Amino acid sequence: MAGIVPTALRIDSGRHHEDMVVGSARPRFSWTLAGSRTDAQTACRLELWHGEDTCDWDSGWISSSEPSLAYAGPPLRSGTRYDVFIQLRDAAGQPGRRAGWSFITGLFEPWKALWIAPQDDYSDAAIVFSFDFDLAGSKPVWGVLYCCGIGYQQIRINQAPVASQDRLSPAFSAYHKRCYYTVHGDLDRLLSDGSNRLEITVAQGWRRNLGPYLHSKTVPFFGIPQLTAILDIGFTDGTVRRIQTGPDWQCRRGPVVSSHLFDGETYDARLADAPRPAESCRIVAAPGETVRMCPQELEPIRVRQTYDPIAVHDVADGTVFDLGQNIAGVCEIRLPSGLPEGLAIRLSHAEELDETGDLYRAPLRGARAEDCFITGPTSEHTVTWSPSFTYHGFRYVKVSGLPFAPDRDFLSGLLLHTAIDSTSTFRCGSPIVNQLQQMVVMTERDNLHGIATDCPQRDERMGWLNDATVRFEELPYNFDAGRLFPKIVRDIVDEQEDGAIGCTAPFVYGHRPADPVCSSFLVAARMSYLHYGDRALLEEAYPALAAWNDCLARQTRNGLVTYSHYGDWAGPQDSCEGDSPRSGVTPGVYMSTGYHFLNDRMLAEFARALGKEADARDHERRAEATRQAMLAAWLREDGTMATGSQACQAFALRLGILPEHLRAAAAARMNQAVLDAGGRLTTGNLCT
Repeated sequence: MAGIVPTALRIDSGRHHEDMVVGSARPRFSWTLAGSRTDAQTACRLELWHGEDTCDWDSGWISSSEPSLAYAGPPLRSGTRYDVFIQLRDAAGQPGRRAGWSFITGLFEPWKALWIAPQDDYSDAAIVFSFDFDLAGSKPVWGVLYCCGIGYQQIRINQAPVASQDRLSPAFSAYHKRCYYTVHGDLDRLLSDGSNRLEITVAQGWRRNLGPYLHSKTVPFFGIPQLTAILDIGFTDGTVRRIQTGPDWQCRRGPVVSSHLFDGETYDARLADAPRPAESCRIVAAPGETVRMCPQELEPIRVRQTYDPIAVHDVADGTVFDLGQNIAGVCEIRLPSGLPEGLAIRLSHAEELDETGDLYRAPLRGARAEDCFITGPTSEHTVTWSPSFTYHGFRYVKVSGLPFAPDRDFLSGLLLHTAIDSTSTFRCGSPIVNQLQQMVVMTERDNLHGIATDCPQRDERMGWLNDATVRFEELPYNFDAGRLFPKIVRDIVDEQEDGAIGCTAPFVYGHRPADPVCSSFLVAARMSYLHYGDRALLEEAYPALAAWNDCLARQTRNGLVTYSHYGDWAGPQDSCEGDSPRSGVTPGVYMSTGYHFLNDRMLAEFARALGKEADARDHERRAEATRQAMLAAWLREDGTMATGSQACQAFALRLGILPEHLRAAAAARMNQAVLDAGGRLTTGNLCT
């Protein structure tokens, strides 16, 4: 069949992926055209089915050149796997091949399952929650599980793993405000018509990520790991049985005897086949009084690449493996048969080596970054293991505790990150530029773990919003962030108080109000709109976005923002204030005021996109007032802004605030600032 074919389906703002979860009962579908650039769509038809025999909606042929269509059938049903089929007509009226995709929906009713926890605090050990049930000879025809174990969970039904590819799930959030649950369908294949067991292991993750890095700060959403879950099972006669967490569930300590996101995981294989006695669970309060339960639409964290060692060498207390590349993830080890029971095999991780060839651990600060596997009863087979509830940033791993010298085949590095795809390729005639671009992509990839972190290795790994202001402009050109940006915006909104946002989202550390350079809040919404057409997110977040800039407006004097925490952060040490990463050459309040200006410019753009013309004009007026205040305070007749540093000049040019007749002079002054520094940069994270 000739004609054009839709490809790259998006549902709402997210690109279709395997096991996609949709949280809207009335989603919008969009696509691109497969074919030559001269192909044109003149009509489209969309059908939505569940099962082989039930068509929930057929749009019929709609004359339209727009590669999108809003679903207009009956509201979608909870926990249902749907198939969507799209067919297009070209300019000649010729219909193309019918293309299809599938997805599963979240729960479209109030969450009523209880939160449960052990009777006593298990401290660092992972908790194994379980529920035994009998289907009394009734064979299920479908089954769907909605599950939220905070911090991180693993699920098994009748000893078979559910979503075995997913790691560090569900996505990290401010648990006292919003919790994400995962959705797992097609479970009838794992259920028997007799006795069954649902088993969910929950480890600490970010739910209780304690450590000296907090400097005694209290984090409102820290607490005991806990679980809430709903399992719906359907039968041939149309009846549905619902199983949900409550006091009739059991719990026990499992083989993961300690788990910490920064410090690592210890797995005792002796407890895998000889579990400890179970006890009844207790009902606990939800993590917050008004927690929103939301389906996780963001792509899960998964193993995305495997790295084999390129070199191995011995040190005094072990063997060091070199993966040849910094990655964020864990190691998978392969233990030969015949090892004695109770052997503790330790894996220590670092990004660098010291002069002796051993691990250099200073950049990790307080993160121990060590995993341990304790062997079980002697096995006749090779045992393969990797940690489940932690990850590290590393290139080198030291293995100790083995009774033999391991070779390169002993382990592999598993790269873990949120499973969003790269969206572009780049190559030019300069090897240096190509390498820089590759470094950008690899660094971004290593810092996508449900949030956009600042680093993967040390005891931090937070969603710092000052770094993200320029980073979020890069991100959608390298990765498909159609689901990530909405989550980030909501993470920030959840932690907002009287307009003030935190320096990190979720708010673990930093200040509130955040540094004014945290325009990343608005940049994330803007990129989501520009790259993915997500007008709904703009509409949802617009009041909160405007409230943040109103918060900054209350912190001004004579039109200039009066405070700064970080500014153009972490430039070269000789351009910083002593031992601090704060810039010593670019005033922090200059950066703060510039981003206040930029916020109003973006808000005017948002308001106009939403049909709020009066708001748009008001934000344009406010932006112009801030511009005039900046020029009055910092502009000199020769085009110098503030101190005339590289950052001061570059930022003014980037913002477009300079009078036209001084732009060339300002650029010349920036060039001179580079020459004065011997061709070296003096800029930090925002102006480089």
